[in-house]
Amino acid sequence: MKKLNDELDSRLENILADLPNMFDSHDFINRLIEKFNDFYEELLLEYKKAKDPTATLHSRIGMYLSRLSRYGKILKKLQADGTPELNHSLNIKGYKSYNHVWIKNM
Repeated sequence: MKKLNDELDSRLENILADLPNMFDSHDFINRLIEKFNDFYEELLLEYKKAKDPTATLHSRIGMYLSRLSRYGKILKKLQADGTPELNHSLNIKGYKSYNHVWIKNM
């Protein structure tokens, strides 16, 4: 996981640069794939023995985004009741699923 975090850290500004101020986890993953497809494929190969390599990698990326929010680099968008706002958007497999909404804070 440390390698994943370090590798994403080195690409973070480049990934965030083209995202709107408010984005969801799927947006982040899609931008990662667009800008660093070879790197994404390498990451996916690291999880090839997992039951679902894509879901496992995307879960790790979600944990990475949560880590960034703890350090204040991005913020979780919250609803009025204080719970995280979720967006229902298409994942890379073409299915709609819920994921967190983030706000740039860099």
